[in-house]
Amino acid sequence: MTELPIDNEAIRNRLKTMIERIGIGNTNFATKADITPSVISNIMNGKSNITLDTLNKVLTAYPDWNRDWLLFGEGDSSQENNQGNIDEDTNNNQRSENSIFSNV
Repeated sequence: MTELPIDNEAIRNRLKTMIERIGIGNTNFATKADITPSVISNIMNGKSNITLDTLNKVLTAYPDWNRDWLLFGEGDSSQENNQGNIDEDTNNNQRSENSIFSNV
């Protein structure tokens, strides 16, 4: 398998940007994405890395945000058409879930 070229610190920073631009706090952001506030808190504080499940929940709850921007910093942060969740396109993009999603 090929490792995903994902930088957890960069994803953490983009999540912070999302929350700031949406204009809600971490708790409300987490609740809308069906994630416990403690999970978001631990990610934001660097105590844990983001998991594939958490990323999918965020992208499902906030479909106007660009998946490639959140994961890789590519493109605009928002998009007009939802690109789907990560599982749908992973095989098509030759990307695999690997060690950075160790909690999955």
